[in-house]
Amino acid sequence: MLLSYFQNFAKYIRQKWRGNESKRRGFVIKFMVICVTWFTFVLICAMKKVQLFIHNINESGLVNEQALRFNSLDAA
Repeated sequence: MLLSYFQNFAKYIRQKWRGNESKRRGFVIKFMVICVTWFTFVLICAMKKVQLFIHNINESGLVNEQALRFNSLDAA
């Protein structure tokens, strides 16, 4: 679904700026930079949330490092 959205968007851009390649190319580059920036921002936010979640679990004592170490030794 997302791929078809981008394909339709590309068709729209081609039709809108037909014959004006430099303007179209500049817009596509700006659009890609914005997409990459937002993707990076969302990824960093998600990683920070996961890190905070793991830190809260460790602080609450629900996960004991020794228990994790022994479980990993038993599995091996």
